Amino acid sequence: MIKKTSPIFVLTDIHGCADELNLLLKKLPITDDSTFIFLGDYVDRGPNSKQVIDTILELKQKYQVVTLMGNHEQLFIEFLRDEKSEKAGMFIYNGGSTTLSSYSTDALSYTIPDEHLMFLAEDLLLMYQTEEYVFVHAGLPNIPLKNIDPLKYTAELLWIRDSFLASNFDWGKTVVHGHTPYEMASIESNRINIDTGCVFNNKLTALQLPEKRLYNVERRSTATPRYLQDPLIRTTHRFIGKIPIKMSPHGELNIFNFSTIDYNEFGMLVQTTERELHELFIDDTDISGTIGNLEYNDMAFSGFIVRQVLKQDELQLAIKFTRPPYTKQDTLKSKHK
Repeated sequence: MIKKTSPIFVLTDIHGCADELNLLLKKLPITDDSTFIFLGDYVDRGPNSKQVIDTILELKQKYQVVTLMGNHEQLFIEFLRDEKSEKAGMFIYNGGSTTLSSYSTDALSYTIPDEHLMFLAEDLLLMYQTEEYVFVHAGLPNIPLKNIDPLKYTAELLWIRDSFLASNFDWGKTVVHGHTPYEMASIESNRINIDTGCVFNNKLTALQLPEKRLYNVERRSTATPRYLQDPLIRTTHRFIGKIPIKMSPHGELNIFNFSTIDYNEFGMLVQTTERELHELFIDDTDISGTIGNLEYNDMAFSGFIVRQVLKQDELQLAIKFTRPPYTKQDTLKSKHK
């Protein structure tokens, strides 16, 4: 139980920005009875997800620390559970390769320490409440707080955006959240968003309660993403698994269904049983489409066909991205939009 007089510091969406996290912690007026509440998204996209979790585990040794799950931790857990699942693919396409790389010592493989596996499996809450505030990663559905079962509404707590951000619903407590990066922290009548998009070259922000005082640090530098490499061919590691693909060739209005055979951040090998599509999807054809499904924020991409393989029972296409499924453009929002 948090004492009413104890300072509370809330942080979110660190996304591997370990240096900025440590700089921000040094700016905070921390006392021995301070409480930290982290709202999730410790991993992916930034340069050192492992070090972020190391820092949080170190804080747990000295202070009361509450850690929530973000949608990126959910995908990370699913990847560790089954590397061939669709959710594992969404982890990679949401910046997961940089997370795996932070756990790699030889650029060929990765090892997750037991304490990190325990952190992911046991330490992450979906929601946390005090007398005045409810803390969550993404937001809440428009129903009374007493009726929100975190297990029933996990998708909303981890993924919700527009309907929550536009809502004037009164939950009886102020909702403190992240997930949708803004240029500046946003303090509204019913919610406070403190995701200021550090990984998108903006700021990492901390909120001090009950004062509602904000602290932040600027992103220090733009990190070059690091990826695992295949030990045999010394190229970027490819992940095996089926992710649904919807795409069409340039100038074609119809959308066709495919699924991946293997993939990485730069391209993919896809397949379909509709062999007759070989006349539309020929070598060097520009294509565009989406990867994934609506539950996990399907992502747009564009590219071109490098190679077509027509087999007896299926059509396979090797595709190189010109616009990868995950890009940093148009991601940081103004609070006034």
